[in-house]
Amino acid sequence: MTRYIVSDADGTKSVTAYIDGETLITNTANPNWNTIMDRLFVGEEFGLAELFNAEQAVIGRFKAVSERVSVRGGVVYFDGDPIEDTLSEHLLTLIRNGDDVAPLVNFWERIAANPDDHARENLLRWLEATKGFTITSDGMILGYKGLRSDSTSIHAGPGIVDGTEMVGNLPNNEGSVVEIARSKVTRDSYQGCASGLHVGTWEYASGFAQGVIVEVLVNPRDVVSVPTDCAGQKMRVCRYKVGKSTVQARTEALVDDYDNEDDFAEAGSDWESI
Repeated sequence: MTRYIVSDADGTKSVTAYIDGETLITNTANPNWNTIMDRLFVGEEFGLAELFNAEQAVIGRFKAVSERVSVRGGVVYFDGDPIEDTLSEHLLTLIRNGDDVAPLVNFWERIAANPDDHARENLLRWLEATKGFTITSDGMILGYKGLRSDSTSIHAGPGIVDGTEMVGNLPNNEGSVVEIARSKVTRDSYQGCASGLHVGTWEYASGFAQGVIVEVLVNPRDVVSVPTDCAGQKMRVCRYKVGKSTVQARTEALVDDYDNEDDFAEAGSDWESI
């Protein structure tokens, strides 16, 4: 039987256990608290020492989510390189709180696929400053786009819709993929109004819409720049997928009910306000 002592100080419970000649101490802040107490109660010591170490618990959770992300010594590593930024801090917080990290890990891996260092830096800055976009569980960005009443783009120009090259006001029908050459999208984030496919928050898109607003799904890989003139409320991209259209006013940030891009394509516009 494992020897252990449970104490309560100022409403915070802690436990001290003696395993293989080692004294281990933790408290209810450890995300493994319930598992630790269950194992101590039945005397199951195998793997118990690792559960006392919150950092080791973090390592296990990350590896279960992504082969590219790990944690050593309180530092997040991506593909073996140490990362110290807002995203890594947020990931550690989620892990230690026992929350789902899959959306941010998937988002991170999609950012890594973006070929432009400048765009990747823009996205990390955007993530820190912006609350009007949603990240789906598979790491995609959900945004909005204002259109004309016939569901075509407000500005005319060249583009590709569902694999067909077009010039003019581009149709944005539900399920369509709209894209332009990445080289044609303005990379300079200090240029506010410039060439590229624009995606914004609901607030931003509704301010420019001429009758229709559509949900759009963007792979972080396809983001080219996040202009600085709108406090992160819009981004320029080279490709997006069109979702449901609506003219109903919304003023709050939204959280998605979709697990992945296929669900986005199949589902309606059932978003929950938070």
